[in-house]
Parts: sequence; structure tokens; C-alpha cells
Amino acid sequence: MSRRTVKSNGLSIRNLRNQRGWTQRDLARRAGYTERLIRKAESGGALDIQTAMDIAEALSQDLRKVFVDEFFAARDRLTIAKNFLDAFALYGRDMVAHVKHDLTFDFRVRLAAFSRSSTCYLDDWFGLNGLHLLLDRIVRDFSMDEGVADQAYTEGVDLVSARYRQKLWFAGHALEPFWVNLHFRFESDRISTLEVDYDTFAVSKIFSNLQKDESQPYESSSS
Repeated sequence: MSRRTVKSNGLSIRNLRNQRGWTQRDLARRAGYTERLIRKAESGGALDIQTAMDIAEALSQDLRKVFVDEFFAARDRLTIAKNFLDAFALYGRDMVAHVKHDLTFDFRVRLAAFSRSSTCYLDDWFGLNGLHLLLDRIVRDFSMDEGVADQAYTEGVDLVSARYRQKLWFAGHALEPFWVNLHFRFESDRISTLEVDYDTFAVSKIFSNLQKDESQPYESSSS
């Protein structure tokens, strides 16, 4: 499984390095990488996400913390939505560390609560902790017979929607394959709200009954 890479914003890295009065060799030594890699980063090359985090930490100072998203080339919203779904398909419950830089501080997931005649969003899961708790509940209650399949995306004025097919086992029984709809809402270039609904009433009822247990908060091991 390949690790996630991002196209770097070379000008941003170079400007921050110059503000410190460092050479490329200085930054390479402080970040723990080769001078060749720093040259690659400053020329806009692709960086492993952990490498970008290490460079950001090396450039941070007491009065000026550098955030890793400052190193990313501008990305369109469709790409951000695709990266979120790809991270879920690849990493499952461990996806949080791979998408957290794409989420606003007050990010939330809204699960659909269906009636047979209408759809509304009632159950909200807030922040990185809420996302991780939701994924934990899914892993606890379901087993995945197939991964994410048949992805399709559409772009609207203020959102990106994704649709994919999934098959799960619940309580020892296989559910019929169903479609999941994700609606990504943005603030600038970060996801602020993710609305999730399903094309089957029975499936939506199961998911809307997922129980929260916030006594064990999620703490990311990544900076």
C-alpha cells in the first residue's frame, strides 16, 4: 500500500526557509532529510505527508508555528473530496491522520435520519474526535465484505457529492449491497460538513442508531 503524497508549494517552503536565514542544507539537517529532498520540495515536487509534517516542524518557531497545509499546492474541492474517500477505502478507521489537514476546526459529520417519506440530518459527530468515534462504531458494529466500489462524483455551487456502492455484514447477516451518498460542504479549501445518507431505509435506520461513547476521546499520534 503506497503512502499518501501531496504536491508541495515550493515557494512557500523557500520563503519560510529564507525568513529563518537558512540554507537548504540547514533545513535538511534540522528536518532530518537530505538536501536533495529539500530541493525537490522547493521545486514543487510531491512529498510524503509525514515528510511535509517534519519540514513544517523544523521551520516552526516559538512565536510562529508552521502548519503542514501551508506546504500544499492549491487543490480544488473535487480533489479534496476524492482524497477523503480514498483515505477511507485505504485506511478505514485509521483514516483520520490522513485527512485531518483537509478539515476545518469545527468539522462535523451529519448522519441521515430517514423516515419513509423524507430525509433529515439529526445525528452530528463533531471534530476529529467525533470522526474517529464514528469510525470506531462502524468497525465495532459492521464487517466490510467489499470495500468502496463504483465511485462517482458531482460538483455543485457550494458542495461536492460522492456516491459509492458498499456491502456490509451486520449482526452476522449480510446486507444487500447499497449506495452511500456523501455531500461535502466547504469553507475555503477545507471540508466543514460531511452529510451522509443511504439509498435504503433499512440501512439508514441501522446507521442512525449507532451509539456514541465519548468517554474515550481520540488522540492522534501524528502532529
